[in-house]
Amino acid sequence: MAIGFPLHPATPFGPETTSADVFSVVRKLATRFAADDARRDAERILPYDEIRALTEAGLFTLSVPKIHGGPGLSTRDLGGVFTELVAGDASIGQIPQNHYGSRVVHGTKYYATGALFAHWIPVHAAGEEGRVHAAWVPADDPGVTVEDDWNGLGQRTTGSGTVRFAHVRVPAERIVPVYTIFEKDELFGAYGQYLHAAIDTGIAVAALRDGKRLIHDIARPRKETGLDRAADEEAIVDLFGELALRVRTARALLREAGEAVDAARVDLNTRTAAASAAVAEASAAVAAARAHSDEVSLKVSGGIFELIGTRAADRALNLDRHWRNARTHTLHDPRRLKLRYLGGWELNDTPPPANGLV
Repeated sequence: MAIGFPLHPATPFGPETTSADVFSVVRKLATRFAADDARRDAERILPYDEIRALTEAGLFTLSVPKIHGGPGLSTRDLGGVFTELVAGDASIGQIPQNHYGSRVVHGTKYYATGALFAHWIPVHAAGEEGRVHAAWVPADDPGVTVEDDWNGLGQRTTGSGTVRFAHVRVPAERIVPVYTIFEKDELFGAYGQYLHAAIDTGIAVAALRDGKRLIHDIARPRKETGLDRAADEEAIVDLFGELALRVRTARALLREAGEAVDAARVDLNTRTAAASAAVAEASAAVAAARAHSDEVSLKVSGGIFELIGTRAADRALNLDRHWRNARTHTLHDPRRLKLRYLGGWELNDTPPPANGLV
């Protein structure tokens, strides 16, 4: 069933687009976003202009298949895009994560990330038979009310507020029976969780980057070392190396998971034992990346304080935003479940369950 959403007319990306083309644009935007990241977080300035820049750059079309006029970016490269954007601004990087006969939608959606900036709001709702469907609702429909009531300690500018739908009529061509996805081998959950792993990885990348800069700019060596720079203190070098190792491992697991999802997609509809095993392996690889990036984002964003010293606590730096962002985003779903599913697959060859959390 085709969904009637035209690509943004200004998008420069199409079937001939290469990943190098995409990353060139993404890195420029991420650098621009990073310049005011701390101020937006501190003052809770919602990034309307920045989201408009993402739209005009065509970044919301990256996963559109080439056959439909999009660039058809691989899962692995899409994870890299999210990591770059999140390293620039964690809130901005999370906002695009949710973008992928008539019925009436009535009810309330909580934690609707990005709804304040959206042209279309995706919502899962139960039909008359109790089965879950996804509906795409125009944000400017008279029956839609978007409330800016998100008050989280981190990811402060994601616009993750409440959306109320009052008897909004949605045509059949904008409704998808989501429940059917889980009736066969699927990558729906793995794909979504993969992007969450990319977000956590990006937070860790940003924390390590700022930690390095501040160790050089403001950290002081201990007097007994006789050194002129904290960056030359052996203990700091060693501990920074440990944090860097964690980030490198997170990025490697993310790439591996993206490649596993891409590989499983090739034979997804063959319904063979090999295809089922590939789906299970992709889900397990994503679970590993998600569990590790969860831990790394928290450890790195907290660990840089020890290396910088007391000056790191200066509120003017707003360095704690990385930890707050990590702590908030990692609450999305439990790390312990990822470990359970990964262990079940590796130890007992038990495929992870088919749901949106794996």
